[in-house]
Amino acid sequence: VWYCAHALQRLAPELEVTLVCRSAAADAPLVLPALEALGFPVVWREAPTTIRFSFHYEGDERIMAIDALAEPWTLADVDSWVAPAIEGADWVVVGALNRGDFPLETMAALAARGHRLIVDAQGLVRNAVTGPLVVDGDVDAGIFEVITALKLNDEEAIELCGGTDATSLLRLGV
Repeated sequence: VWYCAHALQRLAPELEVTLVCRSAAADAPLVLPALEALGFPVVWREAPTTIRFSFHYEGDERIMAIDALAEPWTLADVDSWVAPAIEGADWVVVGALNRGDFPLETMAALAARGHRLIVDAQGLVRNAVTGPLVVDGDVDAGIFEVITALKLNDEEAIELCGGTDATSLLRLGV
């Protein structure tokens, strides 16, 4: 959420942006001031846990691990506290950090409300398991039916559709 909001603030400060996020209560003092400093409204809710990553380097290679998972965003979240915060929003950036953060039914509910979804593929290719980061393209293809825009790096494109060429990318249907 922070990186997207930071970019929007610099590129198009006239946009109406609301940041919707959640974290464990203990993490709120770390999360909220940085988001609020961007000048956009922030809608935050307490969650049981916050996702935690760790990493180290072996030469030039970054080795990542997921140390703790967050609870998935649910239909109940969308129907209760998220919907009023994003009412009227044409676009919603879904900031998933792993495949379990936003299940297909949750993203489909957002799209069914008329929102166009922008998704960073990192959240699609990362497995929702603690331990060494596992990346693969084993994604429910239905997810691509509810996404309007998908941000991919080369590694993610290879995992999801087998290549970075136009023919491979178009197979996703986004």
